[in-house]
Amino acid sequence: MNHPLAATSPRDESIVYRIDANARIVEVNDAWTRFANNNGAPELAPDAVFGRTLWDFIADPTTRALYEALVARARQGNPQTVLYRCDVPAAKRVMRMTIALDGPHVTFESVVAEESELSVFALWDRRVSRSGEAIDACSWCKRIEIGGHWIEVDAAVDALGLLVQQRVPRVVHVTCPACYAAVSAAGR
Repeated sequence: MNHPLAATSPRDESIVYRIDANARIVEVNDAWTRFANNNGAPELAPDAVFGRTLWDFIADPTTRALYEALVARARQGNPQTVLYRCDVPAAKRVMRMTIALDGPHVTFESVVAEESELSVFALWDRRVSRSGEAIDACSWCKRIEIGGHWIEVDAAVDALGLLVQQRVPRVVHVTCPACYAAVSAAGR
């Protein structure tokens, strides 16, 4: 899964969603709805996500295992805070996500922690036509895997010649070993 905040949202706005005991999405805030509308993401509209489990949106088993561990810790009364990179076509962003028990629900709140300009690049634009090829990008830090090495997206774009391709590859969101270790250790 790409984090549900993968496209543009206002810098100071918290995006919030809640899951029930069965990990079903039961609530999203207005910022979530604006995000879905502003980014051509009808699959993230409230009516499309309510009642679905968080796991429906996380394809990679390693990333899912990390989320399951974070949710389990939050359910035990230990709020979890993690940083993850969430670039958009024109900006490099680091998000701060807090996961905490809130009555019978677990609440996820994400806000932009850092933001800087990034050359406009179609790799993160969900509306761009994709080639049949795929590349792995870490769900947490956005580094790209090339030949067993995880490198920063800017270097990967150059190394793979992505700026000269007419159609960019499909991005498969996984978790790199460094982020797996860092997120696993968070909140312990």
